[in-house]
Amino acid sequence: MNTNRAKTYVVFVLLMLGIMLVTTSCGNDEADNKALADGYEREYEQAYNNLVGNLSNYTLSSIEDAKHIALTFDDVWTKDNEIKDKVRKQVINNHSDLPVLLIYAKALEIRETDSYRPLTRTNAELYKMALDKINQIPDGYNGVLADSIKKDKERIKEDYNSAQGIINDIKAESAKQLHIGDAEFRIKEIYGEPKKINRTVTGGREHKQYVYDGLYIYTDDGIVTAFED
Repeated sequence: MNTNRAKTYVVFVLLMLGIMLVTTSCGNDEADNKALADGYEREYEQAYNNLVGNLSNYTLSSIEDAKHIALTFDDVWTKDNEIKDKVRKQVINNHSDLPVLLIYAKALEIRETDSYRPLTRTNAELYKMALDKINQIPDGYNGVLADSIKKDKERIKEDYNSAQGIINDIKAESAKQLHIGDAEFRIKEIYGEPKKINRTVTGGREHKQYVYDGLYIYTDDGIVTAFED
């Protein structure tokens, strides 16, 4: 009888020890997770403050810094870290103006890049990219840096309008160019009537060779497949 009681007591003690270990472990995990979350929160709150400061300063270096800060709020950096992602979303939720400031930073980064000025044929598309980005900000926005954002919206629109002539010229020239994969009717639209069209049919497929002065264009079942000059 005493032996059975002793065994029961030992089992009871071991069970209690196990419960205590599990409880202690869970408590430690919760404490560790809270410490991590607190650290991430301080990190993101500081990033928010730095973002506002850099956008307010409006120098080339501060805008570059603002762009890098904006990238830290992208979910691609937190998708494998549940705690950090939760904190990131919470900080964004706590600052209703933050999503707008992130867009603003990315729009300014495009506008202030070295290749943005002077306006050339090769960088004209950057003006549209900047406009498309800043137009994601609602016109009625009245939060942090609202006045600066409104002014920059107008500046970027003016940039785009000045580039529109070049952009239209590029589009027009592109429309006059023939590309592999274009429909066959585009050949005559661009080059006019050929000197000759050589046609063959093999394996149920129609192949053509359009002959121009110093230029041969090949099609396969109505699609441009090759050029030869």
